[in-house]
Amino acid sequence: MLCGTGLLALAFRNPASSTMAAARRFQEKLNLIAANARAHGRHAPVTLTALGVNSWFAGPGAGKLPAGVSHLLLSSQPGWVLGSAQVDFNRLRRAHAAGNPIAELLFNGTHQIFVRARVLNASAPAATLRLESFSLDGRQIPNALLDWAIVEFVQPRNPQISRQFQVKLPQGVRRVLVGSNRATLYY
Repeated sequence: MLCGTGLLALAFRNPASSTMAAARRFQEKLNLIAANARAHGRHAPVTLTALGVNSWFAGPGAGKLPAGVSHLLLSSQPGWVLGSAQVDFNRLRRAHAAGNPIAELLFNGTHQIFVRARVLNASAPAATLRLESFSLDGRQIPNALLDWAIVEFVQPRNPQISRQFQVKLPQGVRRVLVGSNRATLYY
C-alpha cells in the first residue's frame, strides 16, 4: 500500500517544483565547481545534466542569456552538443549595434534556431567544438552564410568565436566526457 501511495505521489507531483529542484541542484553543482577551482588537489567528478542546465536557464540563469535570446534548451549525445533557442534578431541587433543593412534584411524578427556542435577535444585547458549545422526555423543555413553571420553578430563582442571555437574549462578540470544528456567534469 505504501509503495502504491509513493507511485501516486510521483504521478501527481508538481512539474514546476521538480524543475525548480533541478535548477537548485544545478546551482549547487556550479558552486561546487567554483569551490573546486579555488581548492587545489583531486576532486570527485561532477556530472551536469541537460535537465539541470535547462531548468537553470529557464529560472535563475535566464538573466545570463544575451538580450533577444530565450527558451534555450541544451542536450548532448556522446561527442555532440545540441541546442535550440528562440532569437529575436531585432532585439539582439539593438543590443549589439551591428548596423549592417544586409544583416537587417536577412536576420529580422523572431526565429527558432537549432545548432549542432561536435566536441573535437574536451581536455584542459579548453574544450574545442566545431559548429556542424545551424538551422533557422527548420531550414539549414549554408556554411558561407553562417560564417558571415558569425562575423556580423558574434565576433564584434566575442572575436574568438568562429565555427570552430574553444570553451575554457574550469580551473582544475582535466577533461570533460560528453554523454547522453550529461557532461562529466573530471579533475
